[in-house]
Amino acid sequence: MRAGIRGILVTFVILPSVLQAQETRPADTPHAETQPANAAEWFVSMITVRGEEFPRRLVRSAPLREPEVMLEIQDPEQVFSGALLDRSGQLVAVKRVGKPSREGPRTVAGGPASEVPFKLFEKFIPNTQVSLDTLTVSPDGRWLVADYRSPPVLPGGRGGSKRILAIGDRSTVIEVVHRWYLCRPLSWSPDSARVAFYYVTDPNHDDRYIQKHGVAVLTTQGALQVILPAEEAAGTPSLFDAKDIPVGWSQSGRFLYYTDGIPTPPGEEYYEPLSATYRYDFETQHISQVASGTFLDVAPNDAYVLTRLQIRQDNHPATVTAQTMLATGEVRHLPKELVFPRVSPSGKFAVDWVRAFGKVAPPPDAKRDLQFYRTSDWQPIGEPIPAGGTYTGLNIWFRNFRWITLDSPPQPAVPTTQP
Repeated sequence: MRAGIRGILVTFVILPSVLQAQETRPADTPHAETQPANAAEWFVSMITVRGEEFPRRLVRSAPLREPEVMLEIQDPEQVFSGALLDRSGQLVAVKRVGKPSREGPRTVAGGPASEVPFKLFEKFIPNTQVSLDTLTVSPDGRWLVADYRSPPVLPGGRGGSKRILAIGDRSTVIEVVHRWYLCRPLSWSPDSARVAFYYVTDPNHDDRYIQKHGVAVLTTQGALQVILPAEEAAGTPSLFDAKDIPVGWSQSGRFLYYTDGIPTPPGEEYYEPLSATYRYDFETQHISQVASGTFLDVAPNDAYVLTRLQIRQDNHPATVTAQTMLATGEVRHLPKELVFPRVSPSGKFAVDWVRAFGKVAPPPDAKRDLQFYRTSDWQPIGEPIPAGGTYTGLNIWFRNFRWITLDSPPQPAVPTTQP
């Protein structure tokens, strides 16, 4: 679950620049409808195209707009992830160099030396085991957080290493030593002041079947707050990867949304547990169950949450995506095409992977397309946008893809991406 790397430098790349403009569609196509008022919202995805000179491309898409290639990536060792994008589209570019060997993991280097790197990267000396799953930049681009294991201190490269959760900017680093195992993507608060995550105290609990995860928050000042102790977690259903879906934040930063199981009544311990969505209030320090099902996303104004909900339909078990209104508790089942929607920063749109469903279920690696929806009625906007690559799992969907907001129209400049 952890990727070993050692020695990191970093550079920022301005992603709003467009390297390659796509051919504009004729005015009579679905994509050429009236442009929405908040066209500055874009959804960024990484596309893999086999047999091309640039096999990987960062592409931004928006409702009723033509997709645009932001960055073309030829070097297979270049590391890109939505977790390394800030909300304005700037990217922390990380590059692997060297070959893996028995003596230690790979080295990682970045872009031009003229860039001021995050102080945190000075901690990643040889033999430091860094979890790329946790390397995440804050929405404002000022802070970086990562979980790593310090080098061994005993002769022969054995023993004495510590698990460290570190957070810092370009001048300072705060390290917090812990005994946890962090799970999948970290989730920054909109104001870039705190980062939340799931964790376990035993690596055996971070699997597909046990899934008893605590919830904690780390501030940029290094204060660690446990919201849900792992030993008090009820556990989420097996085969439901709740830990792959990041903890959610309200736009104000007051509320934190997460998934935990519903405690099983005495005598029913052998039945499959059910999951629920909970909300923590930082002002009152109160936790309340706000919806049934696995947490997916929350509206920016806290009007509703989206969950994956297990129901019985025609006397058979089924799973649907549900919208629960937080003020009234009203539940609405969304169209079956919506499985793991991602709500835009304005709350007006959502995006999801779609694929054609027939009588025979497609294989897990089937190609999927992006489809935008209006959240007012959850109807699709335009036609699906070919994504080119394949869907490879929830952790990829929620980590490597993300919404960004551009304050001004993109300028046709070519960014520097290689040292």
